[in-house]
Amino acid sequence: MKLRATLLSSALLLLAAAPAAAFVCLSPSGGIQRDPAFCTRWNNGFARMTTLLGSSGGQLFNGTFTWDSNVQGAALDWNATNSGFQFQVVGGAFIDPCGRQGAGHACTDTGPEGDNPIFFTDTICGAGFGDIIAQTTNCFTPRTTQSRMVNSPVFFNARERWNAYDGPLRNDGIIDIRRVILHELGHVMGLVHPDDNGQFVTAIMNRRVSNLDRLRDDDIAGAFFLYRNGVPGDGPPPDAVSSCHIAATGSGGAAWLALLAGVGIVARRVPAQLARRREQQA
Repeated sequence: MKLRATLLSSALLLLAAAPAAAFVCLSPSGGIQRDPAFCTRWNNGFARMTTLLGSSGGQLFNGTFTWDSNVQGAALDWNATNSGFQFQVVGGAFIDPCGRQGAGHACTDTGPEGDNPIFFTDTICGAGFGDIIAQTTNCFTPRTTQSRMVNSPVFFNARERWNAYDGPLRNDGIIDIRRVILHELGHVMGLVHPDDNGQFVTAIMNRRVSNLDRLRDDDIAGAFFLYRNGVPGDGPPPDAVSSCHIAATGSGGAAWLALLAGVGIVARRVPAQLARRREQQA
């Protein structure tokens, strides 16, 4: 599904009145939290990502030769903030995340606990991508406080025209994978879109991809907010799911689209939809 809206002039007033810190965390309670205990976080401030994107088949615009090296670069950007959270990027065998919650699937279509693959695919667990170019699905314990992140697979649409480059967005339909990975890793960490929650700030975590290709102050502040004062302990069995999607716009750019599900939801996507509560592209 693809939604579009025109930016209103009143948005400029909201921009001027925005708080200095506009980051928003994933929270089972929803809304804007200013206490990290009400946010979903990783135990020990650590997540291991298994990158399976592979070789690009030639040199990319930014001089790299593999998609995986761009995953590594984006992870290092987050690690360099020294926020108390660290990504580890590894290779390994592919474990299909698709399947019903149960043995080998912490949540429906997320795979086993602790497994966080980043991979190209033609579908999102059998559902067409439509206009979506990538999706991150978070599995977490639905506790009001001390919610624990369980796993977060990242799906990339194999049919898009990917490359890797710095600077402004191209207008020829070629998508920079590095800035998309940077955004998605923010979701893996536990951040959501500030501008989907009435906040207006310059950030890689905003729902719309832009000329930004690196983390900004608000992104870094969000990482520090989540992890500098400790992380949650173990919680009950997971049964909640959140998804972030990226949908291409008609102008050849891309737009972030997020969906947040409530407790005990059924992950039914039409395509890539989650039931109950949603946060969508504006």
